[in-house]
Amino acid sequence: MAQKLRKSIFWIVLVVATLALAYVLLLMKPVQIINNGSMVPTLPVGTVVLALPADHVSAGQIITFKDDDGFVVTHRVVGVSSDGSISTKGDANQSVDLHTVPLRMDHVVGVVLGGFGVPWWSVVIAALALLALVFVLSSSNDKKDELKDDTIEEATLETHPV
Repeated sequence: MAQKLRKSIFWIVLVVATLALAYVLLLMKPVQIINNGSMVPTLPVGTVVLALPADHVSAGQIITFKDDDGFVVTHRVVGVSSDGSISTKGDANQSVDLHTVPLRMDHVVGVVLGGFGVPWWSVVIAALALLALVFVLSSSNDKKDELKDDTIEEATLETHPV
């Protein structure tokens, strides 16, 4: 009985943690997938980046921001002027980005942490592998429980003949 309770609690915690992670990644959108070559070689196409909110940015940092048309862009900060406007440029681009509306902190989604040189499909494969591992470990515990129950039952039959 205690084993079943522990197993139920484990699965509830796993489901809640998975839903919480999905909420953060899908609804809060701190994760972006690089979809063009403007940041090559730093961030190749398909790289997953995590952008965390920031109060300020400085030259050299890679940021994710919404451009004039509402598109999400990940580029490097090349300068911040005294009026607070931010200049950006893709590492592979020849010139600084032209913004019709000055880029300010309220456009910035976040500062990119590193840049995970991992294509997006690698994250999916890792998540599936983790799920498979959890399933295998759970199944092996089930088999151990069944063996333990069978052993107890056999021992009971041997000591208490009917």
